[in-house]
Amino acid sequence: MSDLESSLRDLLVIPSVSGEEDAIADYVVARLATKSDWRVDRVGNTVIAHRDGGPGPRLLLCGHLDTVPGDQGVDEDTDCFYGLGVCDMKGGLAVMLSLADRPCALPMTMVFYPCEEVAFERNGLHLLGPAEAMVADHDLAVLLEPTDGVVELGCQGSLRLRLELAGRRAHTSRPWMGVNAIDRVGELLARATDFERRRPLLAGVHFQESLSPTRVESFVANNVVPDRARLWLNYRFAPDLSGEQALEQLFEWLRPVLGDDDLLEAEEVVEGA
Repeated sequence: MSDLESSLRDLLVIPSVSGEEDAIADYVVARLATKSDWRVDRVGNTVIAHRDGGPGPRLLLCGHLDTVPGDQGVDEDTDCFYGLGVCDMKGGLAVMLSLADRPCALPMTMVFYPCEEVAFERNGLHLLGPAEAMVADHDLAVLLEPTDGVVELGCQGSLRLRLELAGRRAHTSRPWMGVNAIDRVGELLARATDFERRRPLLAGVHFQESLSPTRVESFVANNVVPDRARLWLNYRFAPDLSGEQALEQLFEWLRPVLGDDDLLEAEEVVEGA
């Protein structure tokens, strides 16, 4: 097993769901602290490592430590690793740690940060100050998210919506006397499937928009037609729209299947995440 594969395997067996990155941050600090040419600082679970190097462009490499919830562990075959976060983005973290093991004349900064997969205000990069200032101190900044070897320019905004759909409660012995809110979820899902996805060309890069249902909830009792159902949607929008414009565009798309008693609420609007 190569050093890169060993690093990836170590990272994959460390649980690091958003908000619970203590152990993986400890591991990163321990790995980097053994190298005399690196200066390592830690703010919470954000780890910043600097190497002065010689003259030349200064590189900034970034990667987030957290994963979404799921079963922890690693499965290996002859060609691939399988496990929670192997692509998003412990593979990138393993590359960063392996690069730190190798001699390099260029000055370099590495940032390992928590809470990328959750609300924007919890993102560990905030502890370092404005991202623009951090990037401005470097000649090249790379986020090691997986792109199949293709350089990606920019990223899309993320808008998360909670839709609460109104029905009318009834007993299941006489369901025709009510309006089943779960049936109305089906209408919204069909509308979301037909969403007119834009693919604008910005600065020579195509941005593919998407609208994804991510969660559904509804329950009163097993013998009751529910009068409320909730549907969560995630809209990834191109950077030619502000968060407010994206919300208005999505609302206009959904309006034909929404009633006066329905609630559409933006839980979070994140531009560029």
